[in-house]
Amino acid sequence: MHADERITENFTLQELIASDIATRNSLDNTPGEGEVQHLRRLTVDILQWIRDKLDSPVIVTSGYRSRDVNAMAGGDRHSAHIDGRAADIKVFGLRPGDVALWMASSKIPFDKLILEFGAWCHVQVPKYGRAPRCATYTAVKLEGRTVYLEGLRPQVFR
Repeated sequence: MHADERITENFTLQELIASDIATRNSLDNTPGEGEVQHLRRLTVDILQWIRDKLDSPVIVTSGYRSRDVNAMAGGDRHSAHIDGRAADIKVFGLRPGDVALWMASSKIPFDKLILEFGAWCHVQVPKYGRAPRCATYTAVKLEGRTVYLEGLRPQVFR
């Protein structure tokens, strides 16, 4: 699959692998076929579903990350971004907290949903062969470090 090819009506592979960090640091952020398969599943099962149901553009701020890109982004070494199972998103015209609450109450088969700092939603699909856990968290900064609180707490950011 070429980066400019469409995965679904509204998403291309390119927007799921684009990385300012990779570009600025001359890092390769090309996924392998296994990662592309995960990105397809993420896009078909979650991203396009959100786009269709909310009838608003979904902006992917971070999708696939190579290990080097993930390290430079400060991501966890076991991040689902590394194998193409996660995307950080914003939905045009909607507050991230409202999107997160809507996603949690919908039938989207996500494995993990994190409302991150009230600024975007991290959503991921489960590993192949595993059922979606539908786990929800809220990421906040406490004393300079990121802490993940169980559940969605958009009121923290209002």
